Amino acid sequence: MPSDDCELWKVALGSPVLAPPALGPDGQIYAVAGGLHAVDGDGNLLWQSEGIVTINSPTAAVSSDGAMVYVSDSGAGGPRVVAVKAVDGSVAWTLGIEGAIDGSCNAGIITSGV
Repeated sequence: MPSDDCELWKVALGSPVLAPPALGPDGQIYAVAGGLHAVDGDGNLLWQSEGIVTINSPTAAVSSDGAMVYVSDSGAGGPRVVAVKAVDGSVAWTLGIEGAIDGSCNAGIITSGV
């Protein structure tokens, strides 16, 4: 068994990961690094976000059933919350919001929706 300080795998995402990734209930890992990325427990990149212009969140929030991943975005359409399907990274819905987005919080897992 490897020691706790042993690197098990590494995946290149193209940009630095600036906050801890979110972990889904199925073990899938979601990291924000110039976009939203899904990685499985063996370090295989499963998908990269499509349709999200600029990710403003330092981390993602995962629904308790693991079906959705939520991030904030301050792209061309203005500030919004984006719900992304965990299975393939496609955008399920967006919700425009007023004011600035403060992406400084680590949301983790959402147990009762947004």
